[in-house]
Amino acid sequence: DKYLKEIQSRLMDIGSAIATPISSDKSNDAKKKHTEYDTQNVKNLEDWIDELDESLPALRNFILPSGGLSSSHLHLARAICRRCERHIQPLKRNDDISDSVSIYLNRLSDFLFVAARYAAQKDGVEEVVYQKERKKRNEKQEEKENNDNDDQTSKKAKQEDCDII
Repeated sequence: DKYLKEIQSRLMDIGSAIATPISSDKSNDAKKKHTEYDTQNVKNLEDWIDELDESLPALRNFILPSGGLSSSHLHLARAICRRCERHIQPLKRNDDISDSVSIYLNRLSDFLFVAARYAAQKDGVEEVVYQKERKKRNEKQEEKENNDNDDQTSKKAKQEDCDII
């Protein structure tokens, strides 16, 4: 909770930075200075990620967004954060926002992922492991493959019979 209140305030700062494009003639030096985004915010997120991650089991598989209500909300916030990160890329390419804004959003999505895992653990809810889709094979395909295998086995047996003679 203490992290989320800080993050909400930093997101307001990001909103100010986005609303004050660096290259705009309307963005005077005082406004630009006022909306500069401190790189220390990124460092704070990285520290919080490390702190929460210490208490979590190592990831050995991909996990699905799950883990109870709090965890699910954090996973949703992460998806929204990723969308925001993609939407600000034109601003970044045009140098209308500082690098620290896009870096912060990238690290924020990482934080939200770790926070979701942490919330699931605190709520005692098991994470759901991603399972790769198994392609369903139709019966005709399986029958054909079986017949092909039988033909190959039969040919091999005939060859072995010839080798013996």
